[in-house]
Amino acid sequence: MTLVIAHRGASGYAPENTFASFEKALELNSDGIELDVHMTKDNRLVVIHDFTLKRTTGEKGRIKDFDYSDIKNLDAGSWFSDAYKHQQIPELIKVLEFLKTEDILINIEIKAGSRLYPYIEENLLEEISRISVKGKFLISSFDHHGIKRLKSLDPKIKTGVLSGSSMIDPCRYSREFVGADAYHPHYKTVDKDLIEESLKHHMPLNVYTVNRRRDAKKLADLNVNSIITNFPDKVMEALKGFSL
Repeated sequence: MTLVIAHRGASGYAPENTFASFEKALELNSDGIELDVHMTKDNRLVVIHDFTLKRTTGEKGRIKDFDYSDIKNLDAGSWFSDAYKHQQIPELIKVLEFLKTEDILINIEIKAGSRLYPYIEENLLEEISRISVKGKFLISSFDHHGIKRLKSLDPKIKTGVLSGSSMIDPCRYSREFVGADAYHPHYKTVDKDLIEESLKHHMPLNVYTVNRRRDAKKLADLNVNSIITNFPDKVMEALKGFSL
């Protein structure tokens, strides 16, 4: 069965990576929630997609150059709608506390590894260990060095390799070079050859970011493991046989 993962929460309906989007994802009965993590100057893990504050708060500057106290009260919701002007940039630990009783997949994407954020992998593992959750964790990243390092620190942690373009033997690469447990391709790169390779290497495919019903149905017909989407309800409808 193909799982439906809410991308940055149900970000088609509420501002991404906020408690509002995570609450909406749960309301829509998503199988999982994907969220993004950066690290502040004082080594706090925060949930935000971009490396800078501009797009979602209107403020200038990079996340890494601020202490959390400098950014925690910024308005991270008005860019989406005035109805969400009280939404803020949450700490990862607070989000995990919020989700701890939910039997879902929690897909944490590290936006950059230790080359940009020294010891972010250690900090992430420590925060995960502090919260006993009912669901399961999956850590993914475009920074494959960071994923490899994470695995060296904790071989039991489940990880995924993100890729935005077609690769040669991506499942073999993900398994044998990175040591990852899943491959996360862009949906436009998924075809029958990739499906066959994933089966050969016993590599789950978690596909992003799928927002059209017909694309979701096509991917489900190929038996991908998960579909990551801004609109979980639309994808779930497609998987039940609905179409545009």
